[in-house]
Amino acid sequence: MMKLFTTSVLAAIIGVGSLTAIPASAKDWIESVKLSKAGIDIPPYEVMTDGHAYKSIRTKKHTYSFELYAKATNGERIVAAALSSMSGAAFFEAASPEEWSAKLSNRDVGSGGLRTWKRDFSADVPTSKVNWKGRNPVQLCNDILVKQMSKGMTAAQVFSKTWDTKANAFFQMQALAAHKNKAKNNKWNAGNTSGQSSSLTYPVFVKCQLKK
Repeated sequence: MMKLFTTSVLAAIIGVGSLTAIPASAKDWIESVKLSKAGIDIPPYEVMTDGHAYKSIRTKKHTYSFELYAKATNGERIVAAALSSMSGAAFFEAASPEEWSAKLSNRDVGSGGLRTWKRDFSADVPTSKVNWKGRNPVQLCNDILVKQMSKGMTAAQVFSKTWDTKANAFFQMQALAAHKNKAKNNKWNAGNTSGQSSSLTYPVFVKCQLKK
């Protein structure tokens, strides 16, 4: 995971991508899985400067809202799902210390009775556990500093204004399916389930401003 760190004002300027749902590869017992952004994400990440460069993110956590979808093949049912800020989301594996994760099962997925499962899910994700795809917020703000100084502004002039940009956070969901008799009786486990994953690039607003 890309860590937040002080970036030189000479950092290269790289653009921010748009929301992208990565198609999941086909797996037995699951027809499709999709992780999507739900609703409009308004609160920004606030990046602060010390008067020389943009240094840190003041925002300690951010609420991410998702739409979760999975469809099992005929004869199977969705029994669980796992979300992660890292690639390789897996329901039966423990999260790493740097990873945000959430695991859903039982009533959260219809108690093993649904072939098609869909729900909204929101979570407060600590900034320290966000996996930034491409430039992180501190880097993006320093990119703005470089760009504006190349146009003739002084650093002080740049820091006297609040600048808006966007960053991209990465998330992945794994859905698990089991034969409907195993799902109904809650007899599913790592050995009798099949999983499929979907990844998401989630855009968020960023504000670059002076430390208050």
